[in-house]
Amino acid sequence: KGLTFASVHDSYWSHACDVETMNSVIREQFFRLHSQPIMENLRNEFIERYKGYKVPIKVLRKDLERLKLEKIAKLKSDNSKKIAPVVVVDNGYEDTISLDDLIKMAQKSQSEDIKLELEEGELKLKKKRQPSMYVHTWVDLTFPELPKRGTFDIES
Repeated sequence: KGLTFASVHDSYWSHACDVETMNSVIREQFFRLHSQPIMENLRNEFIERYKGYKVPIKVLRKDLERLKLEKIAKLKSDNSKKIAPVVVVDNGYEDTISLDDLIKMAQKSQSEDIKLELEEGELKLKKKRQPSMYVHTWVDLTFPELPKRGTFDIES
């Protein structure tokens, strides 16, 4: 439209003789822009662009332990008696343990101040030293669902 203008965020400046044209262009572009699913497009672009990215988080140790137990229980219910996890020892020796036994040990290590440890080819329960209240870990970068779209009708 041949306008000379400047803008910062949502403020626009133009020569006084171009204000009406500038006003018209701004309204047309606002309508065009907000007629598209802007937020959905941005979210989808971020999901695609950052697929596989990890971010550091700090979680309460007890919450992480609870999640581990839930994963073991889910594995058990999904595969009931089909598989047994394999515990690999540093020297290459492998030993299997039933999921029921693993769950019992994990629950015992969570409720008491003991931990599961592999020593000389054997899984042993040992007294825990007082750990930090938090655990630092990495998780997949996720984007929350968008809020439900409002009822504003841009056509009106």
